[in-house]
Amino acid sequence: MPKEGLLHGASGMISVPSTVAVIEHAVHGLILFDTGINHRVADPEAADSYWGVGLRAAYGAQAFTREHAIDAQLDRLGYRLSDVKYVIYSHLHLDHAGGMSYFPEAVHVVQHDELRHAWWPDRWTARGYAFNDYRDTRSYNFLELAGDTDLFLDGTVTVVRTAGHTPGHQGIILNLAHQERIAFMGDAAPWRRRAARSGRRRRARPGTASLGWRRDRRRCIRGRA
Repeated sequence: MPKEGLLHGASGMISVPSTVAVIEHAVHGLILFDTGINHRVADPEAADSYWGVGLRAAYGAQAFTREHAIDAQLDRLGYRLSDVKYVIYSHLHLDHAGGMSYFPEAVHVVQHDELRHAWWPDRWTARGYAFNDYRDTRSYNFLELAGDTDLFLDGTVTVVRTAGHTPGHQGIILNLAHQERIAFMGDAAPWRRRAARSGRRRRARPGTASLGWRRDRRRCIRGRA
């Protein structure tokens, strides 16, 4: 894809992976951040039916294979789908929420605004979402957030609202005992150079991550009707 799509003023082309983070939490078990692209997109004909005609090529997903899908990747790592206890979504675009249906028993963590927008997007943003990713998930256990949240009330996983790319975009900051603090920011900062620019525009405050995010404001709406 053109670099300009990720960083204003950049030139040339760049290959962008569809990233999923697999997090082993000592107390709360296996956590995913995003679920990547659905396995059906690996087949050109199935992709036209699942995403829409021509979108596989439009989004540059021709190199995506069945082995790249999150269910296959977890199997390669020795995990079962049922091992996943929480799935946290940066947002619900088709390259981030494609594996939602693989995890019917997990808790799905998403901003309330994002979930509403995915189910009824604005016309000009609609093609970024694949309704097939979540059409059969109405009975799933969604933890719908309304802002920044200390997810487990212990500081280990902080969800930060980063609306802009989508109405309910969010990232996470991990503060685990065996690692330095790590942030996954989805499409708010998909490229290190872009994250560095964002960091220079923000002044970090004591007790926060380097990008200056607010923490520990727990306001959420549990479950869905």
